Amino acid sequence: MDFDDNFPPRYVKIEIDLNNHEDIVEFVIHELMHVTLSELARGKFDENLEEVFVLSLSSYISGWVMKSPQRLKRWTKLINQKLVEAAKALEPIPLEERVVR
Repeated sequence: MDFDDNFPPRYVKIEIDLNNHEDIVEFVIHELMHVTLSELARGKFDENLEEVFVLSLSSYISGWVMKSPQRLKRWTKLINQKLVEAAKALEPIPLEERVVR
């Protein structure tokens, strides 16, 4: 995960390994909790205690999202859209488009 130093950050990059068998929605929520709590916890708490905060809050929020089929569908749709956008950004640009005449 990578994000800028601003709070709230303007840029967040979460790398997802699709071979990982974790639920993608839960994984993204967990990583976003790291970003959200970074300003509060970084440098003030031990890394293990910070992870306890993140795990407890992400577990609570994941449960809340999973409880509602509508919320789960919305989260899944948004994550899938971001995955498609990221895949398009990685596609090689044809030589004809790179050459400016």
